[in-house]
Amino acid sequence: MKLVPLREVCIFNPPKSEARDAINPTDLVSFMPMQDLGIESKNAETSSCKPLNEVIKGYTYFAENDVLIAKITPCFENGKMGIARNLVNGIGFGSSEYFVLRSTDSVLSDYLYYFLRQEFVIENGRGIMTGAVGHRRVPGEYLENLEIPLPSLEKQREIVEKLDSAFAEIDLLATNLGMGDEKANQLLQSLLSSSFSITADENDSINDSVDQSIATKLAPLGDVFTLEYGKPLDKDFRKEDGAFQAYGANGPISRSNKYLIEGPCVIVGRKGSAGEITFVEKNVWPLDVTYYIKHDPKESDLRYLYYILKSLNIKQFVRGVKPGLNRNDVYGLDIPFPSLEKQKEIVEKLDRSFIEIELLKAQIRNQKDYAVALCQSILSSAFTPEEAVA
Repeated sequence: MKLVPLREVCIFNPPKSEARDAINPTDLVSFMPMQDLGIESKNAETSSCKPLNEVIKGYTYFAENDVLIAKITPCFENGKMGIARNLVNGIGFGSSEYFVLRSTDSVLSDYLYYFLRQEFVIENGRGIMTGAVGHRRVPGEYLENLEIPLPSLEKQREIVEKLDSAFAEIDLLATNLGMGDEKANQLLQSLLSSSFSITADENDSINDSVDQSIATKLAPLGDVFTLEYGKPLDKDFRKEDGAFQAYGANGPISRSNKYLIEGPCVIVGRKGSAGEITFVEKNVWPLDVTYYIKHDPKESDLRYLYYILKSLNIKQFVRGVKPGLNRNDVYGLDIPFPSLEKQKEIVEKLDRSFIEIELLKAQIRNQKDYAVALCQSILSSAFTPEEAVA
């Protein structure tokens, strides 16, 4: 098997003079910012275009069938790469953080793309990135010196056809898994909505009924419980090996040797990930970017209140330059408020249903992980000596 450095079979970063010589300054070319370059899509396409004279100075030039790969973190590690296709006038410009690799007569663009998609290419490149945190880049020499197995063009076409077919099946699987995940999330919301649905007419008839002890009535959220402010964690309490978690708006972010409230507890994001809702079983310290629920346990079940909040679209009230949630905005929302016995009954049913749905979602995640591993297995086998030999 013949192994050759990429610099011997590719032109790296072809000159912009090609574009100047090919078209007029006011002619349109495709424009592909970093967000348009895919992660698992072989063909890199964009609907954006700009005049040549607007992009030729500050952006990276490429042409039809050139392979683009991001050089900067985290885009490189995420595997942002693709083959430039369907370019306006056959010319494109994009982020200055692209490497452009142009195949010569000895290698196919598709074959090159699949070779670069291998996990070891990303992992080895990650280890030699240079630059400041947040702006680390893969050195160009890494790709230039990377050795690629080089069978005949006929053999390359055969390998590409096999990979195209295999990845089409994997993409279909991923699409179906994504639909399954989406349906699972929709089912969660449907369960919540149906559990707490009650109309104004129903409320009127209930309030007129004789047996108020078992009635489901609507009550303003602020009459049932309050959202208390979390507190900053004093540096004297902040311990890496502390026995208690300190919670931010989107989950635990540090540990403490003290707790603010006893568990269980419901925490609501106030700033940052405002509107996020978390149920915590243990004693905890909610930080000042959160609210926590205060209620009367003789009147309401905490987990019922958690499910109520999950069913409400309280993120609609998140606003501001630095997005935040004002508790007074949600206090006027009417919520179904049955007897404590009925609340516990609803919670029991929802807990069982949520466990089943979470198991379904875990199965979907496992299948997605399998699909990712299968991709890498197929790529690795495609470039083994037995497969890639001329």
